[in-house]
Amino acid sequence: MRVTTKDFLRRGLIAAGTSLLLAAAPARAQSQDQAPLNSAADPVGDPAAAPQTPTPRIPIAQDPRIRPAYWESNIGFEGDTHATGFGFVGPQYIHPVASQASVVAGANVNYLHYSFNNFGGGKTHVNSPGVNAVAGLRVGGRNWVQFALGPGFKHRSITLEDASNTHLSTTHENRWGMNYNATMYLNPTNRNNVLGMYHYGTEDKYTWSTLRFLQQVNNFNGQGSRSHYLGVQVVGQGNKDVHSFQAGPIFEIVHVRSTTSVALGAGWKRSWYPIGPDQNGPYFTIGIWRRM
Repeated sequence: MRVTTKDFLRRGLIAAGTSLLLAAAPARAQSQDQAPLNSAADPVGDPAAAPQTPTPRIPIAQDPRIRPAYWESNIGFEGDTHATGFGFVGPQYIHPVASQASVVAGANVNYLHYSFNNFGGGKTHVNSPGVNAVAGLRVGGRNWVQFALGPGFKHRSITLEDASNTHLSTTHENRWGMNYNATMYLNPTNRNNVLGMYHYGTEDKYTWSTLRFLQQVNNFNGQGSRSHYLGVQVVGQGNKDVHSFQAGPIFEIVHVRSTTSVALGAGWKRSWYPIGPDQNGPYFTIGIWRRM
């Protein structure tokens, strides 16, 4: 049984949620109308009525450079041929506090499962539902960097099988820890973007990182309801117990009017472990993002 193998996927899960969130950045545009102020009539006649008359509010001009706060929702799933998969769902809140700075906070419910070779020549299977939360700061406007941290909790069920697939034991454990995240988002031009992410989790000292490039391929004048993006993504992750590298194309559909994004990805993944042979095979991923 290897505790750190669980977080190999858990770390990827957290970061994948954020990646899918950021994949829809081209659709993030929103306006906010100001509600009209109510006016009060001046008192007439009885002077005693004057103190009872509400004083009209004095409107305070808002800095037009500070965008309104907003919510986002995220749903995602990733799987491969290595008996590994995970899914998640959760909201995130972005609150600009200056023209070039925003406070961010979010949480999600997640579930992952994976298997790996054990010392007995059999398999160890892990099923791990959990929750996590993060808070941090985003600096920049069109191009920005973000730093966030927060606690995470997982309840793991670990099942051991021998070489003949006979069940040996099942154990349960709860794990708490902190995770640290850094994200970079760049727009070299109006028609492409670059995403970089780094994640480190203290539960098992696990690192997850990715670099992605997307190029817009239609709706250049912005008059259509959908914009399509094509690109490539590479992911590296691991710790002393497991390492993996994956790369492949990614396709994104952004529905501009509803500020909704659907991202689809696939490619080739290589995983290697201290115990057992290396594994190679395809992977796939799907994510849905919506600004509320």
